[in-house]
Amino acid sequence: MIYRSWNVFYFVMIEIIFGGLLILPLYPQQLFHYFFIAGSGCLVFIYLITVFNEKGKILYLIMIVPLILLYSTVLQPSFTFLLVIVVLVFWRGLIHFKEFEKDASGLWLFFTVLLGVGLLIFPYAKHVNEVLYIVSFLIVQCLFILVGGFLGRWILANTEKGEKKKFLYYFSIIISGLISIGIAITLTLNLLKWIFFTFLEMAVSTLAFIVSPVFSIFEDMELKVPGQPVDLNSADEGDKQQYEEMPVQADVIDPTAVFTVLTIAGLFVFVYFLYKRNRENKYSISTDESSYQTNSQTVVADRFSLFSQSRKMPVQTIRKEIYLFERYAEKLHLGRGSHETLSEWLKRLGLKAPAGLYEAYDCVRYGEMIIGKEEEAAFLQDIKRLRHNIKELSQKNKKERKSKGESDR
Repeated sequence: MIYRSWNVFYFVMIEIIFGGLLILPLYPQQLFHYFFIAGSGCLVFIYLITVFNEKGKILYLIMIVPLILLYSTVLQPSFTFLLVIVVLVFWRGLIHFKEFEKDASGLWLFFTVLLGVGLLIFPYAKHVNEVLYIVSFLIVQCLFILVGGFLGRWILANTEKGEKKKFLYYFSIIISGLISIGIAITLTLNLLKWIFFTFLEMAVSTLAFIVSPVFSIFEDMELKVPGQPVDLNSADEGDKQQYEEMPVQADVIDPTAVFTVLTIAGLFVFVYFLYKRNRENKYSISTDESSYQTNSQTVVADRFSLFSQSRKMPVQTIRKEIYLFERYAEKLHLGRGSHETLSEWLKRLGLKAPAGLYEAYDCVRYGEMIIGKEEEAAFLQDIKRLRHNIKELSQKNKKERKSKGESDR
């Protein structure tokens, strides 16, 4: 339950930070109220939904609306603005509480950087303070995603307390080092700026020196194009006669057009190879039991399409092993139906699994419990045995189909 609560807080706060960057150019004077109401509302929602379950939703709305009304009366922020924030926190909190293992932090980081760069480029960031605000938002978002992601995995880790303390200690050292580097960069910003622009100027000068002969050749070709118009009024009789007798030749091919066509063709080839490589990696699953692995982006066998949604591999060991087992079975054309439970699926295949396997999976999947090391070791042995059995079943089915095909002939 702690892992679930932390994940909900983690994902909602990422979206709150993005929202703060979004309202920065619109309502900068409301930033403090926004973060105070959104952050406290997120904590209250997580506490109520964890303790009171479904009743927590109603309690949240009953408690939070009078509180923001009192808050807006005392401190004078817009009540409508605060109400919208509270509703958004409630909505996003519900979604993340149901899908607490769906990690979209990378996507929100991309959106945050994209919005921050857009605000830096467009006319909003006219002063140094505004630039500092935007850069601060980007740094805070990156650090929060980094630290929050580590803490989520640290909470989930099924290791001894001493090992967890070591992980936390080393991670703290790394974060402290990154912060120290950031402070050092800030203090030496002018020197780094001079070095960067000096290097950039040298690179541009070098590139211009290398490319200048090419442009000179193109310029000469343009000047020497046959059939170029001649001023007949200022030309003498010999030039006029030579110009009239000159055969009309086709225009020389424009080098710019050739370069453009080649560039576009090269981009198409590059994108094609990227797509082909990604497709090969996406659908490659080893059927060898000794190298039993799968890509976390693999989808259900009957949904191979460009627009099919990928299923993310769970982090927890028990759920991850079941996930990998299902993907392995799909590769052998013995996949689990979307309507089937785990026991129904194995029963349909004629495979027998001990009751401990179902109990361990149900405890982790639905009860959100952490099982002991002995139960986990027993589960891993059971799942290994099932992989072996389903591989034998697949080979048996292949032999039957082969013998049936020979008999039909």
